Amino acid sequence: MPIISSVAELQEYITVGNDLQFKSIKPCVFNAEKKYLKPILGSALFKALEEGGDSGELMQLVQNVVAKFTLWLYVVPGGVQVDDAGIYQSKTADMWRLTESEIQTYRLSALEDAMDAMDLMIANLEENAKAAAADKPTAEYTPYELWYVSPTRQRYAGLLINNGDDFSEYVALYRSSLTFLMMCDCIRDAELHIIAPLLGDYYNTQKQLTGLGNSDLVLRRLILETLAKLAAAAALSKGLYYLNAGRITMTFQPEPIADKVLSSYKTSAQDALERLQAKLEQLKPAGYVPRSSSEDVLRRQGAKIVIA
Repeated sequence: MPIISSVAELQEYITVGNDLQFKSIKPCVFNAEKKYLKPILGSALFKALEEGGDSGELMQLVQNVVAKFTLWLYVVPGGVQVDDAGIYQSKTADMWRLTESEIQTYRLSALEDAMDAMDLMIANLEENAKAAAADKPTAEYTPYELWYVSPTRQRYAGLLINNGDDFSEYVALYRSSLTFLMMCDCIRDAELHIIAPLLGDYYNTQKQLTGLGNSDLVLRRLILETLAKLAAAAALSKGLYYLNAGRITMTFQPEPIADKVLSSYKTSAQDALERLQAKLEQLKPAGYVPRSSSEDVLRRQGAKIVIA
């Protein structure tokens, strides 16, 4: 059963008229569910929700996502007729029609609402995520237990920075839950290809999170700062992220970022990397290979270059 299957359900989350026929908007509902929601939730959790596996706050948040993305998808084709006469938009003397500019403005607003809804849903999933008992059959998992083992969550669960709040301590994010999730590939790349080679075997010490001494904690903050800034610079360079009041957020409609802004993020990342290298040289934690022995390795791994 679809997450949303009637105009009445849509009206719980968006403003649509009673004369809207569900069949005319159903293709947009389908795309909202399959193209934008399912890839985030993962097949198992999406199926559980389709089958009525939750009727509380989570389902409301999920339906809100579907409704908001549906509206965004429907704004342009809404009212368009396709029949033997061709493709046209019906008009009457007393019907108000938006201009193309007004439609675009409204569509951008609808997209902002949709991303807000997605952010709220992801935040709820993270707040309530929990591991199922070891002997519990997968078929009996709750939605939050399914989220805990979902492919989406596994992409960042083992990273040094694994949530938006921690990332925002070093680089400010807008819609932190959604933006962090979308940036996790950049975080993983920076961690595995720059941070880990730089730290050497000391990387394993930092991954353990237990038994860290004072010097380890000092280094940890520098490591996380460097990781966040490297990932931010990489993300902004992709054109899928922009700044909202000085905070990074993602967009489904790519737009270039000003060269001056991107350059400042690259410079900040490079500065953090150099400060981390200097502190490692000073403290020489167990497992770290001193710079004189590791420079060639770092150069090959790209640690000296933030963004090509």
